[in-house]
Amino acid sequence: MRQPVFKHQPLADPAGQIRLIEVTSKPHKPLELCLRTYRIPQAPEYYAISYTWGDSGLTEEITIDGQPMTVTENCHYALMQVRDRYPSLPRKAIFIWIDSICINQGDNDEKAYQVAMMGDIYTKASKILACVGPHQDNSQMIRNSLDSIKTLSPNLYNLREQLTLPDSSDGYCTSLHLELDQFLERFLQNSPISIHEFYDQFLDAFSAFAKRRYWGRLWVIQEVVASTRINGQLEILCGCDSFSRSEIILCDFICRMTGIQHLVDALMPGSSERLGVYCCRFVLGSHAAVHIPATMLLDRSSPFRCAKLEDKVYGLLPMIEWPKGIPPVQPIYEPSPILDLAQLFTSIVKSPRTDIWNVLNALELSHDYKLLRPLVEARMESPPQPFGPGKYPPMSFKFKATFITIVRNTRGQLSAGLVRNHFRLPKTSDQIEAECEGAPEGTRQLFSSSGICALLCYDAQEGDRIIKVPVIGELLVLRRNVEENEYNIIGQGLLLSNHELPSCPSMVSIEDEFKESEASGDMNFASSCEIEAEPIEFIVLERQDRGVEGSRIEEKKLERLATKIYGTVRLID
Repeated sequence: MRQPVFKHQPLADPAGQIRLIEVTSKPHKPLELCLRTYRIPQAPEYYAISYTWGDSGLTEEITIDGQPMTVTENCHYALMQVRDRYPSLPRKAIFIWIDSICINQGDNDEKAYQVAMMGDIYTKASKILACVGPHQDNSQMIRNSLDSIKTLSPNLYNLREQLTLPDSSDGYCTSLHLELDQFLERFLQNSPISIHEFYDQFLDAFSAFAKRRYWGRLWVIQEVVASTRINGQLEILCGCDSFSRSEIILCDFICRMTGIQHLVDALMPGSSERLGVYCCRFVLGSHAAVHIPATMLLDRSSPFRCAKLEDKVYGLLPMIEWPKGIPPVQPIYEPSPILDLAQLFTSIVKSPRTDIWNVLNALELSHDYKLLRPLVEARMESPPQPFGPGKYPPMSFKFKATFITIVRNTRGQLSAGLVRNHFRLPKTSDQIEAECEGAPEGTRQLFSSSGICALLCYDAQEGDRIIKVPVIGELLVLRRNVEENEYNIIGQGLLLSNHELPSCPSMVSIEDEFKESEASGDMNFASSCEIEAEPIEFIVLERQDRGVEGSRIEEKKLERLATKIYGTVRLID
């Protein structure tokens, strides 16, 4: 009769206890484990495994406390790799911590506590074992080359501790270049391959190693960074070989010394070919003592992968430098916290004009996100249903805008002094009609001397003003407030593709603006201004018709005309 499958026993204190694995099976035997629970201060020494979960459809069976449990192939390989390298002895048990087994992944409450502790769990480990997978793509050459360097050029090998990623000082570059040349001369003295062939083979092997999926897993960042704390140790396992951090950095340096441009260019993420090298360098080059501002870290880590979007934040918690007065986030998995995290990060951006875009892209927030879509639909109702008092205070940013006044022309139509977009071909009446097709009921058409130039929200009226919002590129309809230099946001507008707001040649002061307008009859002007709204308003404004990477979803574009936005715009000198 088949044994019942393994089930975790609940932790009595998930914020103060951890589970550790003791490997009881011998090398080359099926994996048998014992799972033990400890209060953190009483926990024995343990190794923390860092690995990538891999395909959940590819599984292996292990035994825990006499009961079967299914784990991914990658988890199974990492456990076998560590067991064979560090077997338990009769008087010296080896304890291991690995997230997929030591945390009950089916208990979100426990998981929230344990995820918040992961920085400490890895920091307190006697050693962090980074399991990157089995040998492949000639990865054995990396260990063989390092062993040869240690034997033939000990000076070059010893200088590895002074290298940094992605660059090192010119002094070290010069001395290392000489040491590398001398090593290769000795190493290849009786070899049939040339120096160029060696470089090509080594570059291919190391590039494939650096582009492994392991380095692109987001959780790996904090796991490896924990080893940079005082007395921390990192051992990188690949097949039957192991490497130190400094050895991998030395390999990266050797590749860059060859002058191969595509590795030199991998300092920042770009093409998919360079992405892996960037991730490897970011992981090994980060340090626990150097915290990174929250929004900057979110942007820099955007190429990394994780199963849950909220882990783009939770997986980086030990590394984040929070602004003064902002407490660190506490992990929550149910209900989904993505919209709340988006509001938090939007509220602390330093440059809203561009950083909001980066935040929402990093969190992969799109128009159809399950919590954003109902919010947009509520804003489209008549009357609109506001979000209610936001969790985060209003924020603002300044920009220069052209203010265009809506008037009525001789035909009684709403009109404004918009101009043709000379970068686009003129549109036929049929093409213009097609652009307007599907607009929400009550949409106002805005005319210029050349015909329909824009579509405006239902509430737009004569005397309102329109401006174009930077980055987003769409129109806001404004109405003068009781405060002389302040406008309420009434709604949104869309320029037709062959029209644009005119640029004003010069700015005028707030005082002179109204005098000049009255004297000349020109109601258009340029001014510096400040838009203020709660973070959720900026999120709706930026993302209501855009996909994960900010691409426009054309069939959602016209919904802007019916979507209410709450906020103000002030003129400033």
